[in-house]
Amino acid sequence: MGTHDDNNNTEDDGLNEYERDKIQKQSLVLSTLTSAITTSSPHTDIQTIATALESGKYKLSIENLSGGYTNYTYKVFLTSTTSDNDRDDDTTVPSTALFVKLCFPRAFWNPDPDYVYEVQR
Repeated sequence: MGTHDDNNNTEDDGLNEYERDKIQKQSLVLSTLTSAITTSSPHTDIQTIATALESGKYKLSIENLSGGYTNYTYKVFLTSTTSDNDRDDDTTVPSTALFVKLCFPRAFWNPDPDYVYEVQR
């Protein structure tokens, strides 16, 4: 599964520019959501995720579902911070997930930064 853990991506990481960009965008989505997920949210799903994160037993993970050149679609979900063997109770990871669409102002494959795609959706 394509989950992401924060790490420092450098030129020596063995990734091409596209893969590095993909990981940076995952980090951006997780960072943005983390700052917006609170237990005071009017949305039950966000409250559930916030409560799980506050417990310290779970962290946010992200999976690319589709896209890559002009947009990405992600599934953001909770994963345990401990391995299955280290769990001291019968709790299961909450299945609540968020789905995110991130659209870019230009296509990744077009080197012209001044060319803007109309991506109003």
